[in-house]
Amino acid sequence: MQKKNPLQQQEAASNYPLKDQQENFSVTFLLQIINGAEEPIFVKDSQHRWVLLNDAFCKLLGRDREELIGKSDYDFLLKAEADVFWEKDQLVLTTGITNENEEYLTNALGVVHLISTKKWLFVDDAGNKFLIGSIRESTKYRQVEAELHSSKQLLQLVMDNIPQAIFWKDRDSVYLGCNEKFAIAAGVGSPEKIVGKTDHDLAWKKEDADWYQECDRRVIESQRPEYGLIETQLQADGRQRWVETNRMLLCDQGGKIIGILGNFADITIRKEAELALQQLNNQLEDRVEERTAELSRAIAQLEQEVSERLAALRELTLLETRQRSSQQLLQLVMDNIPQLIFWKDSNLTYLGCNQNFARVAGLDSPENIVGLTDYDLPWTKEESDWYQECDRRVMESGIAELHIIETQQQIEGKLTWADTNKIPLRDAQGNVVGILGTYEDITERKRTEEALHQSEANFQKLSANVPGMLYQFRLQPDGSVSFPYVNSGSYELCGLTPEEIFADPQAIISLMHPDELQEFQQSVAISAQTLQPWLWERRMFLPGEQIKWVQAASRPELQADGSIIWDGLMMDITRSKEAEEALQQAYAELERRVEERTKELARSNQALQAEINERQQIEIELRASQQRLAMLIQQTPIGVIEWNTKLEIQEWNPAAEKIFGYSRSEVLGCYFKFLVPDIAREYVDLVMTALLEAPEKILGVNENLTKDNRTIICEWYNNPLVADNGEVISIASMVLDITERKQAEQRLKQQAFDLETAIQELQHTQMQLIQSEKMSGLGQLVAGVAHEINNPVNFIYGNLTHANDYIQDLMTLVRLYQQYYSDPAPQIQEIVAEIDLEFLIEDLPKLLKSIEIGAQRIREIVVSLRTFSRMDEAEMKEVNIHEGIDSTLMILDHRVKATPGRCGIQVVKEYGNLPLVECYAGQLNQVFMNILANAIDALEESISTQKMSNNPQIHIRTQFLEANKVTISIADNGVGIPEEVQNRLFDPFFTTKPIGKGTGMGLSISYQIISQRHGGSLECFSQLGNGSEFVITIPLHQ
Repeated sequence: MQKKNPLQQQEAASNYPLKDQQENFSVTFLLQIINGAEEPIFVKDSQHRWVLLNDAFCKLLGRDREELIGKSDYDFLLKAEADVFWEKDQLVLTTGITNENEEYLTNALGVVHLISTKKWLFVDDAGNKFLIGSIRESTKYRQVEAELHSSKQLLQLVMDNIPQAIFWKDRDSVYLGCNEKFAIAAGVGSPEKIVGKTDHDLAWKKEDADWYQECDRRVIESQRPEYGLIETQLQADGRQRWVETNRMLLCDQGGKIIGILGNFADITIRKEAELALQQLNNQLEDRVEERTAELSRAIAQLEQEVSERLAALRELTLLETRQRSSQQLLQLVMDNIPQLIFWKDSNLTYLGCNQNFARVAGLDSPENIVGLTDYDLPWTKEESDWYQECDRRVMESGIAELHIIETQQQIEGKLTWADTNKIPLRDAQGNVVGILGTYEDITERKRTEEALHQSEANFQKLSANVPGMLYQFRLQPDGSVSFPYVNSGSYELCGLTPEEIFADPQAIISLMHPDELQEFQQSVAISAQTLQPWLWERRMFLPGEQIKWVQAASRPELQADGSIIWDGLMMDITRSKEAEEALQQAYAELERRVEERTKELARSNQALQAEINERQQIEIELRASQQRLAMLIQQTPIGVIEWNTKLEIQEWNPAAEKIFGYSRSEVLGCYFKFLVPDIAREYVDLVMTALLEAPEKILGVNENLTKDNRTIICEWYNNPLVADNGEVISIASMVLDITERKQAEQRLKQQAFDLETAIQELQHTQMQLIQSEKMSGLGQLVAGVAHEINNPVNFIYGNLTHANDYIQDLMTLVRLYQQYYSDPAPQIQEIVAEIDLEFLIEDLPKLLKSIEIGAQRIREIVVSLRTFSRMDEAEMKEVNIHEGIDSTLMILDHRVKATPGRCGIQVVKEYGNLPLVECYAGQLNQVFMNILANAIDALEESISTQKMSNNPQIHIRTQFLEANKVTISIADNGVGIPEEVQNRLFDPFFTTKPIGKGTGMGLSISYQIISQRHGGSLECFSQLGNGSEFVITIPLHQ
């Protein structure tokens, strides 16, 4: 029989009312339409049978259309699911009301789908009812909603923990959200309640609300943020607070302004301190007036004594004038020192300062500071406390503290960076009687450091746009090589990405022409030995038998670890080489023609005279060239110095004057050593001796001294000038000041190190988050399994008592039957013999007891699983440590039991009398799991390698210490851990396990959980052959 296609099958359903509607449309036409829909669509008749289905519906159920047409839900779905569908379908068919619902559907493959259905009624002209339905799978939407909800909760948690109050509004100043601190200040309780409100709906005064909205409008209209707005605010608790507010534009991804983002910080304490300072100033002025009146009375009394002591007074006045002149001179010197200087007595009271310090302290003159303390000056209380703490520390230790980098609040409110020195003041006997301090404003230096960060970004941009390949090549003392840095130009140059070169440094070296590889290695070795620049111009073989000429130049630098790094550039010069070869061919042709012409000229005296004239012209050009060279030496920015064989200066160009500060007249005829610091003179002597004895060019980098006694770093190109007889007649040196470049290189190296450290911290944090998520998922899985097991076990355990009572009653009844009917019917006797009734009566109670023991064991396992499932709890609570250990052992029970290929691992528990411990229970269980799993791994490895006897053991001991601490010791009797491994045991990503069996994060995360989250310690004690012990110590209360 020929099989019909789905369209023919659905059209052939002539016993359904849908057939009558073919005057208006055909099933084929409808099926083509609904098959274009991605969502499953179906049509049922009034008997709940499918009459029309699209492909998406068939795919969802995992059935062919011919299987489904004419059938109902009960033919393919679970009864519980079919009952729900039937009830909802009947409701639509009966009432005609559209129904939307979420339901579960299990398809032919057993996959359970959460679906959202929409069903409505259709009645044809003949009055036949049909149910039309569409289906949308809800599982993935639920997952997305859960992820969005989790992401929103995390964002709100971050916002609520930011120390400032944060809010955001739309363009009409209607609140869209805030963090918890802003909600408390506004009096709405929680951030959710602020949505849709305006400033007039909050706890502010009307004038404040108007002012806030005016600021919002100003920021939106000007499209410029406003920072540092100082204002008062009446908060929800009725307190008037000073706040510092910032308002910024809130833009969408397209840059369109959608509202305002703002934050404010409470600066009431700072303002109150300023008011308190003003009150102290007023009190000080009152005290000055009182003292002035007292002094006036004292002056009147002194006037009476003037005549009697006039002679002595004149002499005293003369002495005071001299002393005052000396003090004024000293003060003048102090006031002209660019640093800020002050001095205090042993009670930390100011005795004096220079003008610069008085200006920063908000005083008119240095005299006004006498008798004041740090608390009388415009510093904040925290700054004053810090200054006095440092002063006391210096006076108590008698040791100066230099270059203390700190921030300071200036009188005008500006925050500056300062470099402070504090030195103890001693009397003639050496006793500390006070403190002398200086500090220098280094704000500009800090800004320069920020500019350096921008310079680093510019360097990266420059590196990406330089034609050719920038690289760093490192040669280790053991001969191994690597490329610490390669820019992206490597791929265009040689077809290798930077990552491929980092992974295999030999990949680019192997591209060298085989005939030139040995020469390449020798040139690198020579550059490494002499630290001279490495220059290379040779061929490379690229894939596809392509030959490319490259030119490389780099400068070696010896590192502290003995390795050498070359910083350089490699460029493609293939086109230049091709042009050079063409030029050489043209030059050869020219030489040939010149030679022929020369032979012709030689045959005549006229040609000879022409040659003489040509020579004269060359001499003229040579003199002109010498003049140009002299002019070039005078105008070049590179220092040019000529020395005679006694190393006395013979020539000194203007660039050398600019570098060293000496004029030409000052240095001519002088010996060279005045330019070299003592520490470098021995090295320079060796270089100069080498130049005179072996006349070869020498490149060097060393420190030099300038006229103003500054130390600079210079790069020297020394070239001996040799006469025709081979004798050195003088030395020509070119010098370049590279101090700034060296400093920049050092800063770049430090930045690279800081970046590498940040990346390692980021990787460690990422692995820790992954491990935390894994353990949280495990906790949820264990909790779910425990719940599912617990219900049937409780059912079994609860009915055991009743079953035992029923069986006892039946056994009593059997005994009575045996007593009063000792001669039963033959058929009964046969069954009694067949089932061995006496054995059943004896064994049945034992069987029930065995079931009860098994049920009790399952309940204990469930309790342990529930205890372990607390792993995802985030709050800190008091827990029983022993329960956490037991639950972990229960999870690992299958690993400690004996197996056919391995003996069992004995677990010995020595539990002390521990109180409840306040901790993060889930995280502590994670630590137990990591340490116990590692111990089991170590014992299994010892057994498999036959390095121990057949008595593997794990010993767990707990103890309460007197210092309100508890210790948990987990020890094994394995082969132990080598000392070099112990030193790195808690390092992130360090593992001794084979690839794929460990991440190296277990003990690292455990160490952080104990030390950082619980303020405790995790230590490892191990000796080879004597096993290992991990000791956890945590406080009883956090």
